[in-house]
Amino acid sequence: MSRSEFRAKFLKEMEVRRSKIVLALDAPADVDPITWSLSLLKEVDGYVAAVKVGLPTLLRCGISGMKAILKAWGGLSILDLKLADVAHVNRLLAGLAGEMGFDAIIAHGFVGYEGALDALVDQNLGVLVVAYMSHPGAEGTFEKVFDKILETVKLGEFDGAIVPATRPGVVRRARSALGRGYLLLAPGVGAQGARPGDAIAAGADAEIVGRAIYHPSPDGAGERARRIRDEAMEKANLRTSL
Repeated sequence: MSRSEFRAKFLKEMEVRRSKIVLALDAPADVDPITWSLSLLKEVDGYVAAVKVGLPTLLRCGISGMKAILKAWGGLSILDLKLADVAHVNRLLAGLAGEMGFDAIIAHGFVGYEGALDALVDQNLGVLVVAYMSHPGAEGTFEKVFDKILETVKLGEFDGAIVPATRPGVVRRARSALGRGYLLLAPGVGAQGARPGDAIAAGADAEIVGRAIYHPSPDGAGERARRIRDEAMEKANLRTSL
């Protein structure tokens, strides 16, 4: 799947599934990650547009376990490695992500383009670039390089950027700089304090939600996902009508 194909398919999945939520699939340490993931995905099917898998879950499931999870899910999947290495390492890891069946990968933007992110341009994967993070300490570093990272997103013609739902002002700045031709996905809803729809109201395409959906267990996660989806969609519809 090329980068342009990923963006188009992501937008289509949001439309078909009527959801602007991406599930962060981060299995707790005290569970069997494969059983837990399969149970959770069954619960939330129909309420989320895509799934994002973090490095801890990938390592615990292993390649074969992750392939089984992605096959059972059947929808769009994003591997969140936050790649931040030189070109040949980034290229190798992107290739492995594609072999496992992921549709897109997340990379850090602060490493720059030449000799680093340029290795992802010719990969058969969607690419989302971390432009700013959602935790409190991010402002001290990312504010200094935010504009440069957004330039890198455009330079590589990547699919879009990761921006924090906890900072709607940053989301608005990213949308203004990138325009509508790039995806903006925003983590930080729930456990980190942002409300469903805050980032969407500021210009994000979708929000990444994990603990607010799956805590304390996959049981009931479908209903929690439905409520979060509906709240986010309500704000999205309000934004569209303005």
